[in-house]
Amino acid sequence: VYQSLAYESIRRMQSYQQNTTLPSSSRASGSTVSLYEYGRQGWQYHAKGLWYTPFSEGREAGPLATFIGSPNYGYRSQDKDLEMQFFILSQCENLRERLRVEVDSLFKHSMRSKSQRREKGR
Repeated sequence: VYQSLAYESIRRMQSYQQNTTLPSSSRASGSTVSLYEYGRQGWQYHAKGLWYTPFSEGREAGPLATFIGSPNYGYRSQDKDLEMQFFILSQCENLRERLRVEVDSLFKHSMRSKSQRREKGR
């Protein structure tokens, strides 16, 4: 269920970006919104991450905004688990660089979601 919701959200964001004033190279590549899946042989790992880096600053600048934690607030989260989420917004170059290194580490074992690979013909 969550995966289909994520795919639908990505589809809507990409549709929106096609109709905005983003640079044409960004619209053509679909590079501003992407969904990746983490996977390693023999590992069971569950996590979600959301990072935002302004297109004008480039990926090397590191994320300006980072969400940490779980955005699940359904029945299970209310009655069975403790769910928390933090939002970090920082212009501190040192912190942004450290977050970029962490994100790069996660992406070493990630690939575009199956639905995005199909859309791109991969």
